[in-house]
Amino acid sequence: MTIAKKVTITFILLGLLLSCFAIIYLAQREYQNALDKMVATALAQTRNRPDLQLYFYQHDETRLNSFLGEFAPSDVVSAAIAYSNLGDVMSVRNLSNLPSRNHPSLQTIRANISVTDTELVAFDSDKKESGVGIWSSLINRDATIYLTMPVFSPVNPVAKGLDLLDFAESSTKADAYNSLVVIGYINLAMNRGILLA
Repeated sequence: MTIAKKVTITFILLGLLLSCFAIIYLAQREYQNALDKMVATALAQTRNRPDLQLYFYQHDETRLNSFLGEFAPSDVVSAAIAYSNLGDVMSVRNLSNLPSRNHPSLQTIRANISVTDTELVAFDSDKKESGVGIWSSLINRDATIYLTMPVFSPVNPVAKGLDLLDFAESSTKADAYNSLVVIGYINLAMNRGILLA
């Protein structure tokens, strides 16, 4: 083999290697962008919603279930779950044609998360925690990613006889967000297969 052939083969292999790195980088970026967009959309749907705060306050399962249905236009979200601030399931809405899963408890999902943080965590079918990155998704496709979001309220949730007006007025006050209380949690179960598509 001549030196020219060796150099040509080296450049071809180097080009293939660089192409593989570029494809991996682009795939990882697209996956992360899809996750970031999903989180931003979900947060926009849950933040500053006096009606949602009222549903948690009144323990209104019907209206919570209706609210959870607002996540249905997303193909990625397979289920939405509303929990009280103590971790009791208040409403579950299956949003896909897939059979319902037995989701981990709020305590399991939020075990390593601060009470006020929004976080992504993943659990496989055996309820063992796994990563949420693209490599974990490629290796463990049956794991479900959970977006867990606290629902904040500027109103004291132990006060008696509150209505929607109380929640709406308190959220418009200048100091409304100086002292927030977690009134409940929304968890979204996301299908990794659709995120990877």
